Amino acid sequence: MSIHVASFYRFVSVDDPSSLKQYLLNAQLQYSVSGLVYVAAEGINGTVAGCQETVEAWLNVLELDARFTGIGYRLSFAEFDPFSGFRVRLKKGLVSLGVEDINVPSKRGLEVEPEDWNQLISQPDVVVIDMRKDLEYEMGSFKGAINMGADCFREFPQWAAENLSPEQRVAMFCTGGIRCEKASAYLAQQGFNEVYQLKGGILQYFSDVPVDAQAWTGKCFVFDHRGAVDGERQPVETELCYACSYPIREDDKGHPNYLKNAYCPRCFPKWSSAQISRFKYRASSLIDRKPSI
Repeated sequence: MSIHVASFYRFVSVDDPSSLKQYLLNAQLQYSVSGLVYVAAEGINGTVAGCQETVEAWLNVLELDARFTGIGYRLSFAEFDPFSGFRVRLKKGLVSLGVEDINVPSKRGLEVEPEDWNQLISQPDVVVIDMRKDLEYEMGSFKGAINMGADCFREFPQWAAENLSPEQRVAMFCTGGIRCEKASAYLAQQGFNEVYQLKGGILQYFSDVPVDAQAWTGKCFVFDHRGAVDGERQPVETELCYACSYPIREDDKGHPNYLKNAYCPRCFPKWSSAQISRFKYRASSLIDRKPSI
């Protein structure tokens, strides 16, 4: 049986994040999904997995809270449970731009339906921006999209100041849409008049646009044990770093700072010598385990 994986988010005022966290944990006791959900004062962002009936039942409980009625979700699939249990984490913000007072619900860009996206990004005066990280872009993207070349979302305001002007028509996309919500709101506050975002992100585009009509090339990184999915939202075999959960490239494997089931050149500089020793010890006792999230 295929496992259903539902991703969702909503920017909305949450006065008591701790109470919402407990509500979500209680819902999981009633309907046993796996997943990871982030809760902040500015809203909710998460992914849950399980059989279709269980996932839908859990989401129905979420929607009983009036703040999340009609929240919607992006659906993809897995052959095995892509999470290790179920966790709800409190955060200061869902995604951080390093800029205060961005009113996302009232200032976000114009949402473009997936079936209209190809037509928009084919226009020569539209600047198409991939809002994801460098390695995500390398795995796959829309034809002609600009790689922001950033490993941190907080770099976007500076990048926009150096590479964009308010007179341009800007179209942006990300995996599920949440980054574009905040980034488009930021640009709107900076005086950009035409800012568009792909409604529901790449995953919704994969759902609504047939593969033979997609303007996408490659695969799409997802934030769980699957690693990546294809244009039909099915998992694609992808080797991930055990330590940082990012994809392993072929040229990584020959690098002196790569060790299978331990670390990769991307994350190696972050670790202390003691952590590296622990990774090496753990790697020596592992065969092929999926990374932690």
